[in-house]
Amino acid sequence: MRTTRTPIAELTPDELKTRLQHGSVSVRPITTPVKLVERTKGQAVGNFLLASVVSSAASSGAGARTVGEMQANTQIGQTFGQELNRALPTGVESESEIGVEARLAKRLSERFTSAPDGTPDNPIELVVSASRWELGYESFLASSDYTLSYALGVAMVEPSQEAPKILRRVFCQGQVPEKMPLDAWKADEHAALRKAADEIAEQCFRKTLSALGME
Repeated sequence: MRTTRTPIAELTPDELKTRLQHGSVSVRPITTPVKLVERTKGQAVGNFLLASVVSSAASSGAGARTVGEMQANTQIGQTFGQELNRALPTGVESESEIGVEARLAKRLSERFTSAPDGTPDNPIELVVSASRWELGYESFLASSDYTLSYALGVAMVEPSQEAPKILRRVFCQGQVPEKMPLDAWKADEHAALRKAADEIAEQCFRKTLSALGME
């Protein structure tokens, strides 16, 4: 099955500025905000123990009649355990419903509330996406702190029934400087997480405006 990819035809800064001045700009609504993934120590420990048990069972010497067969069983067990550990989920989706890309889309919608003397036949759509939104433990043994990681993208798209074109892309990714235990991130109805999401959205909003030559 072939996957249709959106063609990329990024504009120069001057071309981009002209399109924004003479095109009607809209922001695609976020219908399903990305869910926060929690990569906890408990999940990691559970995965490790399960993989270890399965690996031990698979590499047991049961049925082996020679040293070579025992070594082969051990190798099979180790490989199976490693593959199982990679296949097990490394995180669980949170029910916090704090969508960072929805916040960014809202800020952009507030900025582009109406078309700047644009024409309907020359539309531009801003598409916001998130590929990473995760709370992960910083260290398995040395620390109880968790770090918030994110990766957002904004694409300036020229809609078309045949093949939409991406005129410009902006990426925002990294980790917030604050680190704290998981319970602290969740305290007061995820107050710290909400604050971080607002700050990330604002930073990416400013970066997007700058990339579009509007700041």
